[in-house]
Amino acid sequence: QPRVPPPPGGKAMGQPEELREVAAVASVPQGTLPEQVIAFSIMSACFLIPTAWILAHVEHYKRGSG
Repeated sequence: QPRVPPPPGGKAMGQPEELREVAAVASVPQGTLPEQVIAFSIMSACFLIPTAWILAHVEHYKRGSG
């Protein structure tokens, strides 16, 4: 893991003064391209299908329950 020097002026939250560990932020995406496409499609459908249903029934909502 990458290591960086401590911040100027003191110790970093209980870590040794010389070096502290830093979280690896950048990483390679997990899964193959087809898996990512399927996952993104399902996620999009979960947002778009309810929205489309509501928009298709707006006139019903405008009339109220009567």
